[in-house]
Amino acid sequence: MSSGSEGSWYQWTPANAASAAYSDIEQAIAAFESIDTDAGREAARWLREDALLDHPSTITYVLLHDGQIDGYFAIASGSVTLTQRHRKGLSPGQRDYLLSPTQGASLIAWVARHRDSQTRGRGIVLYALFIALKVSRLQGTPVAVLDPFDDETAALWVERYGFRRSRTPGGNDVRLWVPLHQR
Repeated sequence: MSSGSEGSWYQWTPANAASAAYSDIEQAIAAFESIDTDAGREAARWLREDALLDHPSTITYVLLHDGQIDGYFAIASGSVTLTQRHRKGLSPGQRDYLLSPTQGASLIAWVARHRDSQTRGRGIVLYALFIALKVSRLQGTPVAVLDPFDDETAALWVERYGFRRSRTPGGNDVRLWVPLHQR
């Protein structure tokens, strides 16, 4: 748990869901309504129906504030394929660049905020990146990635948060990435 004036962050796990101590969070998750878009509705459905099923391969963090889930994100391990130019940016100053094109990454699998929340989406994203940075220091994942729901969502991530398009193959899928360390 992490607390602040904007509420408290909790991991939503099967063990927590089975505990009466977390019944308020369970009720708030059942009532969670994201922004009324296709992406928002799917994010709300995933939180209610799949978050616990995907544990422990995906860890879900919920922000509880005044009895409401103001937002959440889910994070997992992933990878991304980067160009040589992008890989060089991860370790500036090296003369011989030896990093593989495929790099380990923290995958932000889901992120959403409640439609009535006063919490800014940026705060949710920054906490997800904070967790990804902690993981990178323990595991060697130099970037955070995400797979946007649609083209409109991809444009938002690029414009607001500085994510970049990757070379990761996958048909029509787009994987976006952002470095976790200062260059």
